[in-house]
Amino acid sequence: MDWRRAACRCMVAAAKRRSIGMAPKKVSVGLDELRRVAVRIFAARGMPEANAARVAEVLVWADAGGHGSHGVGRIPTYLKFIEAGDLDPAGVPLVDVDSGAVFRVDARRTAGAAALSLAVGMAEERARRHGVAFGVVGHTTHIGAAGYYAQRLAEAGLVGIVLSAGVPLMAYHGTKVASVATAPLSVAIPAGDRPPLLLDMASSVVALGKIRQALANGTPLQPGWALTADGRPTTDPAEAGIQLPLGGAKGAGLALMFEAIASLLGSAPVLVEALGGAGRRRHVQNAALIAVDVAKFREPAGFAADVAALVDTLKRLPKAEGVEEILMPGERSQALRARAAARGVEIRADLWDELQALARA
Repeated sequence: MDWRRAACRCMVAAAKRRSIGMAPKKVSVGLDELRRVAVRIFAARGMPEANAARVAEVLVWADAGGHGSHGVGRIPTYLKFIEAGDLDPAGVPLVDVDSGAVFRVDARRTAGAAALSLAVGMAEERARRHGVAFGVVGHTTHIGAAGYYAQRLAEAGLVGIVLSAGVPLMAYHGTKVASVATAPLSVAIPAGDRPPLLLDMASSVVALGKIRQALANGTPLQPGWALTADGRPTTDPAEAGIQLPLGGAKGAGLALMFEAIASLLGSAPVLVEALGGAGRRRHVQNAALIAVDVAKFREPAGFAADVAALVDTLKRLPKAEGVEEILMPGERSQALRARAAARGVEIRADLWDELQALARA
């Protein structure tokens, strides 16, 4: 079965749900099964199995943590990237700068998860050697949830910071056109035997994936999330063409700075070419990683104890009205992942049907 026909049926089903206000039917799928199906889809399209497994792991990690906007629902879009030539499933990244604690990877259009996984390994090794590492990855495709890579660094005992830049999807403050990327940022702090503290956020009010989820689920957007293609505020996900920055000028400023750090240092400018109308807009992302070895500053167990004390102190503070628990960054997602490991995750039934059809195609 052609994947485009399956995707079309999925879109038609979503449109029917929206027209009658019906919530989508969902099914529970085990994490291992989700990974297996995702690997089959990508491997069948020329991606080395190791890279297909990395992409599948990042997508399923997002679904398990309650971030379906960055989960397996992205697979049909990734296939479109392959068809358009934006994603080379057989691409091999090239390390073109390697100088002590600093490195740069030219991803050469390989899958974002494969390129970033390579960079995470390099950042960990160099941080162990130098105390800190800074790497840039250019010319890659959608990296998935930035928090996955930051958490991997934290689980290795490192402070991990990951940021990304890409094509214009969000209005720069004061404009009414798509002019900067939604520019995700993730920071992970190792906490010894506890799960890392994990901040994972977009520079927009919400990630594009959440708007696409609302479209698929037939639910309206909240005011202040998006503009139409001609710059009017909208709550209709079918009309939403431009995202809005978190905190106005603050979110827009972050996105601009991330373009300078991730794209320009990586010799892979995105925004000038895209906004200048130089041909088709390619679906490219760039990223930067910072890793800091806690052990180079102090004994890791003492650092973890201080992190635990900080968390416990905040959790004991008086709660605001209606708040049952004071949550730390990443805590809710961590609980969801623990539950998903035992019970699987719920995804839309039509999406699961589509993915199985794509795996058979």
